[in-house]
Amino acid sequence: MVALASPFAVPAAPDPFFEGLMVGVPCLELADLLDPPAWQADALCREFPRHREWWFPKRGESSQHADAICRRCLVRTECASWALARPDEV
Repeated sequence: MVALASPFAVPAAPDPFFEGLMVGVPCLELADLLDPPAWQADALCREFPRHREWWFPKRGESSQHADAICRRCLVRTECASWALARPDEV
């Protein structure tokens, strides 16, 4: 009889596939991913999912696209409060 590996077994060495995967990626609370705040459904930025770099520009890059969209957004106050409460995650 062949013993099968448990799907819950912890690998002896780190899997190279996941190594460095989270470097530079904002870390959000699991609860926010599973049950996001209701106001996020009305966020204007949701209409631009392919342009994540607009909201997280690298040093020296322009944030003009995000600024223009945020100025027109109906939930910018809620969004700003949410982001300011999570300075290390956003």
